[in-house]
Amino acid sequence: MSTNMFDLLKELGHEPGKEDSQYISVLAHVAGELLAYRKKHRLTQKQLAERLGVTQAMVSKLESGDINISVKKLAEIAAKLGGSLYVTLNLVPQHDDNFESYENWEET
Repeated sequence: MSTNMFDLLKELGHEPGKEDSQYISVLAHVAGELLAYRKKHRLTQKQLAERLGVTQAMVSKLESGDINISVKKLAEIAAKLGGSLYVTLNLVPQHDDNFESYENWEET
């Protein structure tokens, strides 16, 4: 039986593509940050769940990367813990002198 998303993919014989790798990377990053926050503040999963208004089972799934969570829910979690959520698609260089603000782009 799989204990997290990584094990489940292996069990299913799924060879992750680029989008899978990026998705797994994001889940792993979220899991690591939540676990680090919880350990830093000496909280149990149950105590963190109470702060977030979720179940202990959800905290466990978040920490193991075994959950498909919405950006909205991630933003709520970040706000409740005093953090912020930053998401980028990395489609255009952010520090390019020739980069024009998207506000000035014309629709094509």
